[in-house]
Amino acid sequence: NLTYSKPTYGSCTTKQIPDFVELHCIPNSDLTIATETISTLKELSESTSKGWSLGVQEIKYKMFSAGYAYSSETHFMVDQLLRYNRTAIRTTGVVTYGKLSMFEPRMELSDNFRYIIDKLDNVNLNEEDLDEFISIFIDYFGITFVNEVLLGGLATETLFKQTKEIIEQQLNGQASYNKTQYDQFMSTVETSRTAKLGGDLSVKTLYEWIKTVPSNPAIVNFAIK
Repeated sequence: NLTYSKPTYGSCTTKQIPDFVELHCIPNSDLTIATETISTLKELSESTSKGWSLGVQEIKYKMFSAGYAYSSETHFMVDQLLRYNRTAIRTTGVVTYGKLSMFEPRMELSDNFRYIIDKLDNVNLNEEDLDEFISIFIDYFGITFVNEVLLGGLATETLFKQTKEIIEQQLNGQASYNKTQYDQFMSTVETSRTAKLGGDLSVKTLYEWIKTVPSNPAIVNFAIK
């Protein structure tokens, strides 16, 4: 159960912040742009897992990234890679606005979490029942928690081309950026997708959209412990 307080004078936000959570403002809304090519399930998994950090537990939980059964976007990507033999060329722009960090020793357990723990003290369970109880407990609350959140905005454009065409273009050395080669490259794009997270989604240009991110930031990255 969180209680909220007004931000300190000079903060980058006027919104209330949970107690024992610190907001680190990033001046001038830092922008990074990167392009990646995705043609295999391994590359898709690695691309998906960039949105969260697990520290020392990363290897243990890597298997959960890019879960085919849980994401309609991942369904779409897998179909493009495997069914249509396409390669995705994804350009991502990330605007970082601020970071929320939790001071764990001062945080309190939720009422639901505390209720389950209290019930455990009042029952006598054999080893088999205890294992079942723990399994149910994990299903409810999981085995990790988020201790750090990066706020900002994210814009992506994903182009899909036949994998064999990309290989041919690479072999022919078509890596420069003159208009003729750009037009030739775009002429073989079979489908594309664009998406924005955070900011004003109705804004058309990237430059204008960046300026709207501070008033409506979204979670663009988070750390799990």
